[in-house]
Amino acid sequence: MSKVLKPLLIVAAVAVAFIPGVGTALSVALWTSTSLGLAAAAAIPGLIIAAGAAAGLSIASNALLKVPRSPLGQLDRLNASVIPGAYRPAVFGTTALATDIRYTEPWGAEQEYVDYIIGCAAHKVTSIDEIWIEDRKAWSATGGVIGDFVGYLTAETRLEGTAANTIAINGGGKWGATRRLTGCAYIHLRVKRTGNTKKAESPFAGGLASRLTIRGKGMALYDPRRDSTAGGSGSMRANDQSTWSFAPSGSEIGNNTALQILTYYLGWRINGLISVGCGIPPSKLDMASFITAANLCDELVAKSAGGTEPRYRSAAVVTEGDDPSAAMSALLSACNGRLRDNDGRITLTIMHNDLAATALDDGLDDDDVLGPFQWDPDPALNDQYNIARGRYIDASDASLYQPVDYPEVSLASIDGFDRVLSLDLLTVESPSQVQRIAKQVLQRKQYDRRFTATFSNRAWKYQVGDPLPFTFSALGFDRALFRVEAKTMNYDGTCPMVLTFEHEDIYAWDASDAAPVVAADPTLYDPLNDPYILGIGEALAAAIQAIADAANAQDTADGKIDTYYQTAAPTGASEGDLWFDTDDTNKLYVRRSGAWVLAADTRVALAITNAAGAQATADGKVTTFYTTATPTATALGDLWYSSSTNRLRRWNGSTWVDVATVGANWSTNLTNIPTAISDGRVDAGLNSDGTIKTDRVTTLSVDVGALVVRAAAQPAGSTAGTGANINVCTINVYVPIDASVLITATGAQNYVGGTPDHELDVTVNGVVQGWGSSGGAGDYQAVCAAGALVTLAGGATHTIRARWRGGAAQIILTDLLLAVDAAMRNG
Repeated sequence: MSKVLKPLLIVAAVAVAFIPGVGTALSVALWTSTSLGLAAAAAIPGLIIAAGAAAGLSIASNALLKVPRSPLGQLDRLNASVIPGAYRPAVFGTTALATDIRYTEPWGAEQEYVDYIIGCAAHKVTSIDEIWIEDRKAWSATGGVIGDFVGYLTAETRLEGTAANTIAINGGGKWGATRRLTGCAYIHLRVKRTGNTKKAESPFAGGLASRLTIRGKGMALYDPRRDSTAGGSGSMRANDQSTWSFAPSGSEIGNNTALQILTYYLGWRINGLISVGCGIPPSKLDMASFITAANLCDELVAKSAGGTEPRYRSAAVVTEGDDPSAAMSALLSACNGRLRDNDGRITLTIMHNDLAATALDDGLDDDDVLGPFQWDPDPALNDQYNIARGRYIDASDASLYQPVDYPEVSLASIDGFDRVLSLDLLTVESPSQVQRIAKQVLQRKQYDRRFTATFSNRAWKYQVGDPLPFTFSALGFDRALFRVEAKTMNYDGTCPMVLTFEHEDIYAWDASDAAPVVAADPTLYDPLNDPYILGIGEALAAAIQAIADAANAQDTADGKIDTYYQTAAPTGASEGDLWFDTDDTNKLYVRRSGAWVLAADTRVALAITNAAGAQATADGKVTTFYTTATPTATALGDLWYSSSTNRLRRWNGSTWVDVATVGANWSTNLTNIPTAISDGRVDAGLNSDGTIKTDRVTTLSVDVGALVVRAAAQPAGSTAGTGANINVCTINVYVPIDASVLITATGAQNYVGGTPDHELDVTVNGVVQGWGSSGGAGDYQAVCAAGALVTLAGGATHTIRARWRGGAAQIILTDLLLAVDAAMRNG
């Protein structure tokens, strides 16, 4: 008589979330998709780029300044469970795979056998290596069933489900005919619940334990370094996932964080449809930036415990149930990464010590800051963290991918009160790597300083993420190091920017995890650097120098020549004597050959005039009068402000002369207003009747330093797609000098049937420039856009076109506007 089985809740032949009639093409539907997930949004590329990617950029730009959120799949994978609404999982790196029970079927005389289909990933995986039940290894790819599980467990793996390798359970009456998880990775477990002898007891008497760990290698990755069409070398292609690999030619790339982020954006397709990931076109990704980032992740760094390791590695299970920003934040936090928008393409930057590049950069200075500025030297006291602590994933056999605490990173508090930054890094499995990241995050927190202002067009040369030296006297900056956090280029040539403070201490862990976190250099304020104080000091210095120059001139005259200071030409003068004509702005004359000759150098006369005013100021004898009636001056340099005319006058020793106005009516209150320029610049361009000569009214004659040419055009009527590129709009622009030109094209599209693709771009003289929108078959976008910022050679006419392609006549370009804005500046 067989043993009585322990109670076990089993529903016979249950297929979880199975959709009858779907069959091979969409068997992946055994996992639930959501309209909020990336894969669903990827059905509309324009939407994911405008919304999903933009959200990712705003989060990523401060990825390490905010606490990263962990993907739900990282914790859900540790327990096998039947969840009808489970989301599709994507697995990156060498790690624990998903454990979603998709089908169970008990059978036998007393239901002593139970078959399980357990989904590991909604895509092809590289390998399934081990199965652990509770804390015991039950199976391995090299050794099969192990230990106490021998005779009670059989296991089969499928790295990618197909019709050819379908597992038919009990003849395939229920599982194996149309239920096969096409394109997905899964395992089949059969457990025996009764003992093999009367005294033996099965390890599965109570059913399959909920704590199940499936260890393996996840998704194959795309590596642009191995793509000859993307700046690399090799046959790997972004649009052909059959060329992707986890370890091409034996060189492991599957754990490279930068490549995981790139592949997540590209997404994995099953039967041509996105299963997991974003599905962003390769043209919208800055492959050069991902090549640089992947190389930085691969560089070896020293471990304080000895040996080396790649700088950044990660492993994760993310699902469609995760907020896309949470999944991206978790991966970015594992590599100290930032995502940015570069001319409509997503760029990945791994923060590293690139500050040495600023040594050859002239940077920005006071003259580049236009108008007011905002300086945030330090965050609020509550945000000045001095401790970072949290968890990472321990992949050892002892923990089996459980989150565990890493040693906290700390420095002394500025006021004696500890402020803790909670920092979970659940996509990191290396204890030394997690230390390096936590230290960098905490160190950057010590320099959380920002400068915001509108800059001149010299700031255009910097891209978001670039470091730069900044000299700004008002705050005492002398080539202080900053990094561009945000930037806008305005049509008027100005460039509003947000700069974050940089310091080499932040990157002390680029090569090792051993360095401690140190307090930030203090922010000092020197009141003598105030612009008003600086202006007063410069004026005082100029006055003192003028007095000294005048004194030196007088000493020279006393020793060698006679100097006359009067209104009329002196008589009885000798050769070399000097005469300052006091009623003619102290013009200087020299006695030469019996005549007074006007001196070529007028600086001495100007110095005497300035010295007189400066000396009066220095003696403290200047009196200011505020009255409508003419006052009686007491000394040279006295000031009189007339409250009736709003005019400011100065006593020159004999009369009151105008020096300034504040709100004065120039047409009635001011005198000596110039009515013409007598040096020939205006007269040479006038006719005899005073009108301007026509050859002097050309654009370049008016001002060659700042010219703007603007033009716009629209096509007549709509344009139907033909499958070929069509020039739908043309503008011919003549620029007299070299010009920086902004080109934009925006159009509206309509679909009347079919699933045609489309593309819009702009060309200059027949060459495609900048960026443009595009979509594959079935990608509906009501709006298309393209643009470019180019430099055109002066003295020539340039042909600018908007070029559109519709895959078939079912797509129609109903409207389009092509606009050109050319700014010309000499020098």
